[in-house]
Amino acid sequence: LFAMSGMLVYVVRLLKETEIEDSKMYAKDTSVVVQTASTEFTVQDGVLMNRAPPGCTEQCEKPLQASQALQSGLLSSRLPDEDLQELRWITIQHVEAFIRFKIVAVARYADASSRHGSKVVLYTRLGELTLDGDTMSFHEALEVSTLHAPRVNKCAATSGHK
Repeated sequence: LFAMSGMLVYVVRLLKETEIEDSKMYAKDTSVVVQTASTEFTVQDGVLMNRAPPGCTEQCEKPLQASQALQSGLLSSRLPDEDLQELRWITIQHVEAFIRFKIVAVARYADASSRHGSKVVLYTRLGELTLDGDTMSFHEALEVSTLHAPRVNKCAATSGHK
């Protein structure tokens, strides 16, 4: 029984394609370290880099860059459509009060009477926010009570978008 166990261990070692020495894995009977890192990127001097594709020199390796996911800024109808389409929510603040809206949809409408040739409407579950340049008006969609009629408010706002 011991002879069979010993023979089994010997056969397993013969069939292995790698060897471990000094905490490194080597291809069997070579000094080539088996690469166990990502084939897509590497870390060089603390910087995450794209790994050069086969046949390309090290000049092909470029740092991977990350950017801020959320940004704050002034909201205006002059923002590019690409930025407006990325809006997820806006927060309107005044002194110690604030309200935060989740944006459901965004639309730009040509309007000759607007300050810059078009107005932007941000649709929320609570109503519509209309932007004409830096001016914002809010049109409630929900009836709070029968005593309060929908009203239009004008104020400045900041936005959060990707």
